[in-house]
Amino acid sequence: MGREGEAEKIRDVLVQPKSAVGFVAGPPGSGKTHTVRSVVAKCMEDEDGKEGADGKEQKEKAVTCWINCMSLSQPGDLYRNLLGAMEPTTAAKGGHDAKEAWKSMLRSMRNRNRTGRRRSSVVLVLDECDAFVAARTDWLAEVQEFCLLVASRCTLKLICISNSPELAGRLMPSLQKSMSHTEIVIFQAYKTQEIKNVLTGLLQGGGLLDWFSPSALQFCAKKIGSQSGDMRYAFCVCMRALELLLGCEATDSPSLKEADIVQEKRQAVEMEHMHAAFQDNGHGGMSKPSNAITALPLHQRLILFTLSKGVLASKDKNVTVAQLTTLHHHYERNCRKRLVKPLSFQQVATACKDLADAGLVQIHQSKNKKVGDTAYKLCRVADVRAALERSHLTTT
Repeated sequence: MGREGEAEKIRDVLVQPKSAVGFVAGPPGSGKTHTVRSVVAKCMEDEDGKEGADGKEQKEKAVTCWINCMSLSQPGDLYRNLLGAMEPTTAAKGGHDAKEAWKSMLRSMRNRNRTGRRRSSVVLVLDECDAFVAARTDWLAEVQEFCLLVASRCTLKLICISNSPELAGRLMPSLQKSMSHTEIVIFQAYKTQEIKNVLTGLLQGGGLLDWFSPSALQFCAKKIGSQSGDMRYAFCVCMRALELLLGCEATDSPSLKEADIVQEKRQAVEMEHMHAAFQDNGHGGMSKPSNAITALPLHQRLILFTLSKGVLASKDKNVTVAQLTTLHHHYERNCRKRLVKPLSFQQVATACKDLADAGLVQIHQSKNKKVGDTAYKLCRVADVRAALERSHLTTT
């Protein structure tokens, strides 16, 4: 809903006759995963309908494998997940050794290529690819090797989903050589009117639109749109406001069944309910500041992470201030650990100014006015550390 242009680009990757890769990037709650799921399901339906209309099976049905990279403990899990999608019985019998899973997957692909008139087709979706940045330094090399190996054995349609677009620049050069088509799809954060339109459609589809006043929905959309544009958070706030109206307790799930509230007195969620829902940070999964921090570009989060470690200027871990020269040195070390190309000295200074404009860093100019001696102090330390922990950036 509201992502038709991005969906068309993803579809272009999936309908390619040869191996292709698409990198989908955007802040949390911008509809990346939902859009990819919808497009993949639609392409599979179109493929089934095309085979049925021809009256005969032209080619073997594509295997769809969806892997959440946050759940992977080692690179070998990639092979086991794909093997489980292609040959569930073989995967169940196989052991836990990565090499054994590797060999089983190769045998499975060779068998499928021999029996079919065309090469096997695999649609592989890697969600939450930011986990590769936070993991050990050898992970990216393992992921590249895995993708190239699968592409050499079958027609691979690879979709990588991440919050940061930097990952595309690191994986793209090695994958372009074996892929006939590459596409980078950037999802921008939802704006106020888009949030209102999506919320209206979702609530109307669930029969709950009459429970919300137009002014309350406008207030929610405007507040979320000016902060992070996170649609998931906007929907959670709406559901919490409805719970407050009905006198319900907060639950683990933001959704409510219409049958549970149809007996209640007909009222509508007003501004005061929505305001109270925003104040209730415990519901909806994340607070406003943490949500905005998680949506920052990778290098800005790395700068915040470097400041939050508290080892720059003192042995006291609560000291979160450093001069730019020291900050840049430790920032470069953190980038190298994650195989991220660091920003230049001047670029880090510019990024720190952007963080200061967002209220996350305080700038203290030195008396000699040298750029390298300018001190930067981390603000909202608890929110920053909580957000970085949630984004797995603190994992070494």
